[in-house]
Amino acid sequence: MRPSSSYASTTRFTGIHTTHAAGLHRYLTRLTRSSDLAQDLVQETMVRTWRHVDSLPEDPEALARWLYTVARNVAIDSMRMRQARPREVRLDPHESVVLAPDAADQAVAAHSVRLALRRLSDPHRTVLREHHLEGRSVEEIAERHHLRPGTVKSRVHYALRAVHASLKADQLPF
Repeated sequence: MRPSSSYASTTRFTGIHTTHAAGLHRYLTRLTRSSDLAQDLVQETMVRTWRHVDSLPEDPEALARWLYTVARNVAIDSMRMRQARPREVRLDPHESVVLAPDAADQAVAAHSVRLALRRLSDPHRTVLREHHLEGRSVEEIAERHHLRPGTVKSRVHYALRAVHASLKADQLPF
């Protein structure tokens, strides 16, 4: 039910708000233990008051009983709604939030590394694969491919530089 838009209704509502808003806020703050939540509940109580302003009791005590009953019911409804949904979590703005990488990011990264490895020469790709992916030591790789350990180290170094440069070149500009 909407109130009539008469001057009398507006004047009456303004008087009710002026007389009772502060007391309702104190009452709801005690009920909820939160001044911010109490302010929201006072606003909801006043919305309901506005909707019924033309049918509210004229007696000041009856009006006060109506207002505090509505405020109590609004608080109960609010509590029930908060219990029905997941608990709200406040994040400290100075706390860093660590997000787990998603599958799309991992797929893009894996694809980029595969492309970078394909761009390497066979000797560089072989030593890099054996050293970093298969876990062989420099000496094992040198013996296996009849190379000097210094040559293996050099190939690993330059292969890693080439992969890094390739990944940097493929990096998207956003």
